[in-house]
Amino acid sequence: MRALTRVDTSVSPRDPGRRDLRARVLAALHAELASWVDETRLESATCDAVLLDELALLPTRQRYALWATASQHRNVAEVAATTGWTPAQVARLLRAALRTVAAQAGPRAAPDGDAAG
Repeated sequence: MRALTRVDTSVSPRDPGRRDLRARVLAALHAELASWVDETRLESATCDAVLLDELALLPTRQRYALWATASQHRNVAEVAATTGWTPAQVARLLRAALRTVAAQAGPRAAPDGDAAG
């Protein structure tokens, strides 16, 4: 896509500074695709991409706790048994992961500056 060639994407995948890069990439993609793609589908795909990106930015243990409970439908006790962490540790990791993802991937400014959500 031409839109992506105009954005410097050399930021490390684990660098939290990539959130700024993500905003520029999403703005470029919205500008490029808005006339071709249904706005609802574009916004849904954008939200999914942001959630996956935020998951990737979490510290390893938080990422695992969230992935195991949300994707694999495991409860705190099962994650604790698998990892050797205490249930309290798993619960803390899970809460921290959810807080971070909710704060960072929550309502965001749309490319035109209006609040999306």
